[in-house]
Formats: sequence, structure tokens, C-alpha cells
Amino acid sequence: MRLVQEHRVDLIFMSTYGHRFPSDLIYGSTASKVSHLVEVPVLLLKGPAV
Repeated sequence: MRLVQEHRVDLIFMSTYGHRFPSDLIYGSTASKVSHLVEVPVLLLKGPAV
């Protein structure tokens, strides 16, 4: 991702709440997509259920 390189990001922090929609199971979540696109560590913490 361009912003990670431009801002010299060392770590990406994301909060996740688990699968909410069936499409998350089929297409994957945003957190999963981000973690596969960047070359820096991604820290995922589970937030409260919505």
C-alpha cells in the first residue's frame, strides 16, 4: 500500500469483530486483505461484539 511506504509505517493496528456477514466468509475480511497487501506487521485485536 502506498501510504505505508510514504509514511514509513512500522506497524498497522486494526480492531476486528469477527465475521458479521456471510460475504466475509466467502470474500474475506478487510483485516485479512490488508494483512496480505502490506509488508509490515499487522496487529489485530478483537473488539466487543456488535
